[in-house]
Amino acid sequence: MIFSAPTSGNASFIEVLTAWSTLAAAVATALSAGFIAWQIHLTRKSVEATDKTLDIARQEFEHGRLLEIDAQKARIDADMPRIFITTFGPLPQSYLTDEPYLDELGQPDFREVPPSREMVVPADKDLRIHTTLNVSIMNDGPGRVRLWVDSHWDAENGRKTIFLRPGETYQFEMRCVHTLSEWIERYRARQEGRSTDEPIGMVIYVSPGDVGAIERHPIVQGGSVVMPSAVRIDGWHVAETSEFGSDGIGSLGATAMPFTREHYASRSENRRLGAE
Repeated sequence: MIFSAPTSGNASFIEVLTAWSTLAAAVATALSAGFIAWQIHLTRKSVEATDKTLDIARQEFEHGRLLEIDAQKARIDADMPRIFITTFGPLPQSYLTDEPYLDELGQPDFREVPPSREMVVPADKDLRIHTTLNVSIMNDGPGRVRLWVDSHWDAENGRKTIFLRPGETYQFEMRCVHTLSEWIERYRARQEGRSTDEPIGMVIYVSPGDVGAIERHPIVQGGSVVMPSAVRIDGWHVAETSEFGSDGIGSLGATAMPFTREHYASRSENRRLGAE
């Protein structure tokens, strides 16, 4: 008996069918992957849109919060008094030292340093020289105010409290103390164009309510009270008022710096407006 071998046509059909099945599966997988990728893209776009919406909402909320803070500050500012501070000095014949001296009653007192006195370095370098500056405070209203005055050079006497009705003015003296060598260094700093300003005091106003503000007026002093001697190369003397600025360097002055104001939503809870 004779058997015939399988024909090549049957084998080709199976191979073709298998190839088409593989291709169809690949196409289906690709379509499925594309669909999934498209879904992911749509989801991402949706998330981005949501994030953008939330970001806009947060910005609008923050903007509204800042507007409310500004409105609260404006209401507080409207009730704040207008405080004007003027400084001038030194006062005539106001240069004193810590040298031992008894007044006519036998009490220790500061000894005056006249402009005619020649001081030399290093012998007098540690001589402490005081000068007095005059400060004037005016309350321009509205309302009566209570102010605190702090002096950096008079800390032992504590804080001074004053009360002013609208239109009233209060004047007081504020001391500044340095050794001769320190005054000379301040003179030379001014000569070199360096700043010599230093804080010597502060005027403070605190609004009476829990919701309110604290206003601070710093007072600074700059320059020097001494000038080089025209007689001795190592000599110095305190300047007379008429000499201040005569050489463009040796001038002494004080000024009230622009005030700062801290606004509080609650001072008792130490909650500052805009700080939370």
